[in-house]
Amino acid sequence: GASVKNTGHGFQVNVGAANYVRVGADRWNLLQYHFHTPSEHTIQGMHTAMECHFVHQHSVTGQLAVIGVMMKADMWRKASSKYWSSALAQGLDMVPKEEGDVS
Repeated sequence: GASVKNTGHGFQVNVGAANYVRVGADRWNLLQYHFHTPSEHTIQGMHTAMECHFVHQHSVTGQLAVIGVMMKADMWRKASSKYWSSALAQGLDMVPKEEGDVS
């Protein structure tokens, strides 16, 4: 199952190897995803409200690969705000209150 860790500057969700992507014949297992707010990277010099990193590990070599997704502040309002507000609130309720704690 998944666990949620308070990193002190955000939160990280650790997941099992059942979640993966394939690139050609290579399998990349999803290890964890975490968030940065504002975004860690920029597009044309501009930060977005938030950035999510999906951290994968190659099933054979152990090499890491990260998929980054930039998020705008208004994305929650544009897509069924009632659903996303509820999902976000439930997710945030799972985040431990103290840095380093895991739930």
